[in-house]
Amino acid sequence: MQPDTPAKGDFDFTPSGSSNQQPAASKPPRLVLDTIFAFPPNRDTLGGTAYIIVGNSFNLLIDCPAWNETNQQFLREQGGVSSLVITHRGGIGKAKEIQESMGCQVLIQEQEAYLLPGLDVVTFHQELTINPYCYVIWTPGHSPGSSCLYYTGAGGVLFSGRHLLPSKQGELLPLRTPKTFHWP
Repeated sequence: MQPDTPAKGDFDFTPSGSSNQQPAASKPPRLVLDTIFAFPPNRDTLGGTAYIIVGNSFNLLIDCPAWNETNQQFLREQGGVSSLVITHRGGIGKAKEIQESMGCQVLIQEQEAYLLPGLDVVTFHQELTINPYCYVIWTPGHSPGSSCLYYTGAGGVLFSGRHLLPSKQGELLPLRTPKTFHWP
């Protein structure tokens, strides 16, 4: 049974406080909820958005952000990364560089682990509890090993990888491609 919400004090929010002017391609991550930051998408991320949950005892990175100096400095200011969760093959990006720089574990659904040769990865089949507040669930769709991460903090947040994408009107819609993998 997962707790509904982290206990008070389980997360210390410390904004980066960086006031350096950055070029448009190097925008810093922005705070989206309590302890969750979103990294801006760009070509390195194939248009995907990566996130980090900043906590007292862990910093969990969800998919790979662009691996530029702005993001590297931000992650160092937050205390590094303890775990990197890859939700789909498009989120792999610079996983090797992130693991080497941050010394983090990389978590990925077992069907996509072969895409990370030479990396020390933790795989899971159906579900994996990362800590009392975060767990990943295998949800094939965008790719055979797609997964979602559920975070119990901030009222409950589902990181769906590429299962749900915003429309031009800002509505969430399911990804529709000719090759969408279905749940078992």
